[in-house]
Amino acid sequence: MSARAGFTLFELLAVITIIGVVLAVTLGSYHGWGDAHAVRGSAELVEAALANARDSAVSQRAPMRFDYQTMYSDTNTVKRYAEFRLVRELSVASATNALLFGRTAEVAPENNIGPVQRLPGSAWLLRRVPATSDSDSYDSFVFLPNGRVYSPHTGVPLRLFVASRRHRKTDSIPAVIYRIDIDTSNGALSTTKLNPDLPESFER
Repeated sequence: MSARAGFTLFELLAVITIIGVVLAVTLGSYHGWGDAHAVRGSAELVEAALANARDSAVSQRAPMRFDYQTMYSDTNTVKRYAEFRLVRELSVASATNALLFGRTAEVAPENNIGPVQRLPGSAWLLRRVPATSDSDSYDSFVFLPNGRVYSPHTGVPLRLFVASRRHRKTDSIPAVIYRIDIDTSNGALSTTKLNPDLPESFER
């Protein structure tokens, strides 16, 4: 009777190493896929909310304000989450004047169109990519009853960026970026997935 063959310690270590590498690659790919899926879903959610604000402003003959912000931690500059809300304004004058002078118009809670919407933790909602200051992480603009959009930022396109919290390599450019363009003349929306390797596609 011959002795039963077994695995040597070297062979066991080699198998464990291979399993570890396969798991690392698989989990890394899954994390990247999950991040891209969350950002895409967030872009679709934001676009739907913007379309709702536009349609409501026209049908109800009342200005609808869209507010958004990406929150920062109290202890460091790591962004924690992004959220937005829709608000039915009391009048066009109150809405536009408040934004023109850098104030957010105060309205009764019942004028909020639904609850505040929070995006998944892996998605940011920004005014500029890459964000260079706190002011790039929040903004407000108003859909008017005549179909136009009022923004206090004149001379630049009205855009929102839904971006991955995870950066591409070691620079400050997000790994996944969607740009939502808003035509201020009629409120039309278009969403484009951008290539992080082409900064000119998301620069103003």
